[in-house]
Amino acid sequence: MMKSSSIDALKGALILWVIGGHMAEVLHLEHIAFWIGSGFRMPLMVAVSGYLLNLERVRQAPFGDIGYRYWKRMILPWLVASCVYLLPRGDAVSWMTPLDIVLRPSYHLWYIPVLCLLILSARYARFSPALLVMLSAPLSVGMMIGYGLYHEVIGTGIWAFDSRFLSYPLYFFFGVLMARLEPSMAHRTAGVAVAILGLAGWIYLYESSDLGLQVSARLAMNLGLIALLPVFARLPIRIAPVNAIGRASLFYYLWHPLLIGLLLAQGLDPWTALLLTITLLAAVHRLMADMPVLPTLLGTPPVRRTDTDGKPALAVSAI
Repeated sequence: MMKSSSIDALKGALILWVIGGHMAEVLHLEHIAFWIGSGFRMPLMVAVSGYLLNLERVRQAPFGDIGYRYWKRMILPWLVASCVYLLPRGDAVSWMTPLDIVLRPSYHLWYIPVLCLLILSARYARFSPALLVMLSAPLSVGMMIGYGLYHEVIGTGIWAFDSRFLSYPLYFFFGVLMARLEPSMAHRTAGVAVAILGLAGWIYLYESSDLGLQVSARLAMNLGLIALLPVFARLPIRIAPVNAIGRASLFYYLWHPLLIGLLLAQGLDPWTALLLTITLLAAVHRLMADMPVLPTLLGTPPVRRTDTDGKPALAVSAI
């Protein structure tokens, strides 16, 4: 998948929605707008990562090459962030801590281990994208029904793991599949119809406790929206500040909870804290642009380049 300004804008918008949603969660605010956002923001982020994955090159390149690229672009900044977020809980650090941060990550840090597993699955499960969707569908849907729409820890002991390792593959592989389809008029119509029906159902179920209906509505909403990614990618959408956030989505994703916590601890009201969080992250992002080491440690991506054969770089998108 080649560079798309509209996909950058979508990633930026999703990150902003994540930041706002996390602010609401920290303050225990309830509103239908937060409910709507919680229904699609992370499924779409996972799907966009699948949509941007260069599947052929991930499968063909030597493992050392893949490991190095993803280590530098994604795993190292995640590991730095994991260590920083552990500092306030220094007395809780033990020999199990490395397993905890990988298998049972705190708060938002689950996304990178889950994404790494999905990329490895795409590399070694050498089935077609359509078959990967078919194989992952019963697993993901079963996990959503069995363990809830959000997350639970599965099992006990040192090998217990976050349920999102198994509930998100459907969205990821459906994104991989959509990157290989040309959107026909029927495709577009079906995507719009399913997404609208799913969204209407999700809104209707705002105060419902029927998990089966919620899973059905959320699946319809997200699969419909993911089906529209090829259409969206062709739109000439470019909103400079939002695109900039989208290109550095990993940086904003990793560090926004830290700023939210620090600002709220100063007694700021939620809207001021939210605005300052985004502004300060943007300022730090801009200040780091020409620094040699810090951007890599904190998750700011290098300038995108193409290989000599015109194909996109191996690791197209961290998140």
